[in-house]
Amino acid sequence: MKRWLLPLSLVLLLIGGCNQDLEDADPKDLPDTIAMQDEFTREFMSSAEEEEGYYLFESKTGGYTMLYPVNSKLDDIYYEKVNDSYEALHFGEGKESSEVAYVIRSTYKQGENTNNIELYLTLLSESIDYDGEYEEIELDDKVIYFAMKGEKVNSKVNNAFDFFGYIKSKDSNQGVRYIYVVTCFDDDDDCDYDFDAIEEEVKQLMKSIEFATKD
Repeated sequence: MKRWLLPLSLVLLLIGGCNQDLEDADPKDLPDTIAMQDEFTREFMSSAEEEEGYYLFESKTGGYTMLYPVNSKLDDIYYEKVNDSYEALHFGEGKESSEVAYVIRSTYKQGENTNNIELYLTLLSESIDYDGEYEEIELDDKVIYFAMKGEKVNSKVNNAFDFFGYIKSKDSNQGVRYIYVVTCFDDDDDCDYDFDAIEEEVKQLMKSIEFATKD
């Protein structure tokens, strides 16, 4: 599950180093990954340059970039964008392409109210029925508020696990709400996934979010 071998800053530099235009590319000439072969998903990829299992995602708002799993499909039905101040994404992988099936829901917002951390954490907690605390991860250019929880869906044991957080820029009125949901399909026993590795990967994905300063 854990795919991180290079420092995050180096991974982003390597991925962002190629500006290949994918708009008119023939899918036959592109890598055989879901992100490249799906027309809608491909629109958001900076290039076909892959590093450590990720492409570089570029928001249609122009407000941020982030690492994006190469075999994750972006759902066009749930995609939303309002001007350049709001963007909602829904993407993930099934068991066909990943050892761990997951769904990611992320929401970007630009505006003065993004600085109201208490409000955004309250809304995030209410959306997934969470009443615990958040771990605060402070970086040079942003702060990540991170938490996780297990929940019962179709059995007596926990079979869905949420890793979630709010990523807030230090330099601008921008923030991203990020929810990573892992589902276990074994109804008899608890999942045997390496949750420490999953948590680390989710945190790295959150850390990869880079805001383009705009106020």
